[in-house]
Amino acid sequence: MFNCHTFFVHPLLYFAYAYESVTLPRMTKNNLETIVTRLFPNRMSLLNSDEADTAIPELTAFWQFLKREYQHRNATPILKFLNKIKPQFKGMMNSNLNPDNALKYLTLH
Repeated sequence: MFNCHTFFVHPLLYFAYAYESVTLPRMTKNNLETIVTRLFPNRMSLLNSDEADTAIPELTAFWQFLKREYQHRNATPILKFLNKIKPQFKGMMNSNLNPDNALKYLTLH
């Protein structure tokens, strides 16, 4: 049995549709950048800060698949962006300076 845990692809698709009004075939690098740098940090809570380490590799694998199997027209710029953002992503997701993170903490406890 193949066991696959995808934690960030589902929120990516949800936020793309709900906040950016875009579906996967029409997603651009700018849509993805907004989701990864603004919506993920402000709308998602991680149970463990290390969960952020898997996000960019997971999203990269997803977009490599879309590029290879479906020739997604925006996969190349999206993959370049994901590679660029990888070193900063964990800090974005775990920033104590983000007031939305404090609000999430207060509402969960």
